[in-house]
Amino acid sequence: MQWLRIAWLAAMVGLGLCGGAPAPVTRIVIDEVRPRPEPTGAPAGAIADEQVAGRSFGELDPTRPR
Repeated sequence: MQWLRIAWLAAMVGLGLCGGAPAPVTRIVIDEVRPRPEPTGAPAGAIADEQVAGRSFGELDPTRPR
């Protein structure tokens, strides 16, 4: 599941640093990762889910009011 966490982080950073973003994300902090239980009736060997909690930090440009 480490690759999934890295892929998610890379996607969030990529979206945050887009040229057209009004408030680009400069940093993402993952505070907590908890496994979620498998739903009842899920097939054997189903992919496990994780619940990720964290914070994102960004910057606003005061010369571009929106």
